Amino acid sequence: MGGPVNNTIAERVLNPERNLGLEFYFDTDRNRVLSNDYVVHDPPDPNPKERMEDYGIVSLLPHPYDGDVVFLVAGCWGQGTLGGVELVVRNIDEIWRKTSGEFFQFTYRVVFDEKGQLMDGDIYWDHLQSIEPRSPKDDWVLDHRRPPERYENEVTVVVPCRNEAETVPKIVTTFRGLAPVEEVIVVDNDSNDSTATAAGQAGAHVIKETRVGKGHAVLAGLDAADTDFVFSIDGDIENPSADWLYEAIDRHDQGNDIVRADPDYYPPLVVQCVKPLLRRFFPSVAGADQPLGGIVFFRRSYRRSLTEYTGWEFDIGLTLLVSKRNLSYAEFDIGSLIHGERAEHRIVEMSEEILETLIDETPLADD
Repeated sequence: MGGPVNNTIAERVLNPERNLGLEFYFDTDRNRVLSNDYVVHDPPDPNPKERMEDYGIVSLLPHPYDGDVVFLVAGCWGQGTLGGVELVVRNIDEIWRKTSGEFFQFTYRVVFDEKGQLMDGDIYWDHLQSIEPRSPKDDWVLDHRRPPERYENEVTVVVPCRNEAETVPKIVTTFRGLAPVEEVIVVDNDSNDSTATAAGQAGAHVIKETRVGKGHAVLAGLDAADTDFVFSIDGDIENPSADWLYEAIDRHDQGNDIVRADPDYYPPLVVQCVKPLLRRFFPSVAGADQPLGGIVFFRRSYRRSLTEYTGWEFDIGLTLLVSKRNLSYAEFDIGSLIHGERAEHRIVEMSEEILETLIDETPLADD
C-alpha cells in the first residue's frame, strides 16, 4: 500500500467494524498519516532538490480472506512506502525475534537521495506495539470464500493433462475440497508418464482419453462431469490459486456467461494474429485480452456447441461461441502465470490449428 493514502483505501484495508484493534487513517485537514494515538509524521516535500525524508507505518495484520497474515506498509509518499518495504526485508529476522509471531505495528524513517535511491533508514522500535484482535476470528476474517448457496458443490474442475505428473498434484489439491467444487476431474490424454497415478494420489477422479488433443480431453471431462458449471484449467500450470475460482464465480454472478483468467503475458500469436482477426471479423469479442486462455469458467451445457473443437483450437472455439451465441464475456486479472515450456514444433502445430479454425469461421470463408 503506497501513499499518499486516503480514508477510502484505509477503510477497505482496515474496516473498523472488524475490530482489529488498530486505527489507521489519513488526516485530510492537516495532511498527515496517523495511527492509534500518535502522529507518524507530516508528509515531506515530494520533489526534493537534494534528499528526501519520509516516515511510515508497518503492520502485520490478519489476512482478510484466508486466515493467513499480511504486511501493511504505508509511507506518506509512495517512495517512502518502497523504502519501508526494503527496511522490512533487511530487518525481517530481527522483526520476528522482537514480535514472536504476534500481530504488530511500528513506525520507520527513510532517507533518499535526489535520484530516489534509499540512503538510510531506521525502525523506531520504541513505537513497536502488539495488536490483538478484540473479537473471534470468524468476525475479522472476511467471508470471501463462502460461495452463494446455489454454488455449493455445483462446479467441476476439469484438468486436461498430457505428461503433467509434476504439476497436476498441486492443481488437484488447490481446488479439491473447496465448497463450490463437486470434484476435480483429471483427463489423462494418452500420457506416457505417471500423470494418472499422481493425479489419483492427489485425490482426483482420473479418466483416460486416448485421442490426443486438448479439445478431446476437455470434452471428455465435460462428459464425465455432473455439475452445471465447469472450471477448466490447463494441467501444466505451476502456481494455481483457489482465488481464481472464486473470482470466476463472482464474475459469473455479475451476469457473464463465460469467464476467463487474464495473466500478465500476451503471446505473440495472440497479439499479432488472433486479435487482429477478431477485430476484423468477430468484433463482439475483439476486447478479449486472452482469447486463447486455458483457465475458464462456463456452463457444461455449452459442450454440445464445442464438439468440433478437438485440438488446440478448443480455446478459440470457446471464444467464438461467445460471438455466435451473443453470450456475455469477462476476464479477471491473475498476475503472473507460471507454466511449462512447449517445444517449438508444438507451438507451430498449435498456431496452425488455431489460425485454421479462425480463418474457416470468418464470414468470408463461406463466400
